[in-house]
Amino acid sequence: IIGSRLGGNIENRRKDRFDVRAGGSLSFNDASYSLNEELDQSYINSTLFGNGSLYLGSWTLGSELTYRIFDQDVFGPGENVALWEASISKLFMGDRAEIRLVAFDLLNQNQGVRFTSSANFIQEQRTQSLGQYVMLNFVYHLGPRGMQRGGPGRDRRRR
Repeated sequence: IIGSRLGGNIENRRKDRFDVRAGGSLSFNDASYSLNEELDQSYINSTLFGNGSLYLGSWTLGSELTYRIFDQDVFGPGENVALWEASISKLFMGDRAEIRLVAFDLLNQNQGVRFTSSANFIQEQRTQSLGQYVMLNFVYHLGPRGMQRGGPGRDRRRR
């Protein structure tokens, strides 16, 4: 089995008012068998994604969509999966606390599908998944600077 992965993304540089990121990846797989060449398979799976956040004062609106596309010649038609989540959050207590409401799997497609390739087989594994749900989070930042925006390592604290 030979496998390679190629991916890329694009995002905005100024993240004061909004933060947007989109991209994708391709996974190339080549399974070759020396004893029975009729079982050889080459396939490509891909993933597309996009996420964004809009900062409205102490409020943040966010959304993320991931679309996984599986090779239909190997895994059959209709195996593609789209996962979409959306959130709204509010900073308070001097930007030290955040309350966030997040909705997961808005399209109700979380199928818990995983494909594995090895030297002897290609395996499709399905597991029961939670499906659609909503979660309420509360975060309190103990550090001296309050909540951060724009991802890890970036000081995007709202003043």
